[in-house]
Amino acid sequence: MYIIIALSLIILAITTAIAIITIISLLIFGYVKVPYVKTPEKGLNKMFELAKIKPNEKVYDLGCGNGQFVFKAEKDFQAKASGFELSPYPYLLAKTRQFLKGYKSKIYFKNFLNQDLSDADVIFCFLMPGACKKLSLKLDHELTSKTRIISYGFGLLNLKNFVLVEKCYNKNTPIYYYENNQLSITRE
Repeated sequence: MYIIIALSLIILAITTAIAIITIISLLIFGYVKVPYVKTPEKGLNKMFELAKIKPNEKVYDLGCGNGQFVFKAEKDFQAKASGFELSPYPYLLAKTRQFLKGYKSKIYFKNFLNQDLSDADVIFCFLMPGACKKLSLKLDHELTSKTRIISYGFGLLNLKNFVLVEKCYNKNTPIYYYENNQLSITRE
């Protein structure tokens, strides 16, 4: 009898916690205007192919969701990877994965627009057009000539210091690969 009551209380607590996290996520979604959508595996692999990450490079995932890019960069490429996420549910998923798998990468519950990204070698993003527009202005001012940017779904418009090097598709979804103007010139 006591076991049934204890199990019922545990289930009630878990259900309540999920409801609270969902409500908070919805409230924050209204603020950030970017839903959590996991990048398909084929798209993820293509983005890493474009990025050509080398060991110890600094990799940022902006709006990192469950941390799939961050953890793959660390595990498969020995990169120094960090992710930024503002929605509680995917952030908690990423932190849980990090804990369970023992990843050393950093996952921050912070707005990437307020962070210094100037040391980035590679930046991944899968953002909505409004966030892409704000990000474009930030990246043009902060990034160095070594940085590569890979955006899934939507392009980064109005970049002055970066050029679109390649646009490819994962099914019908575009993937954009950008390099700094100076880096593009030196490759030719």
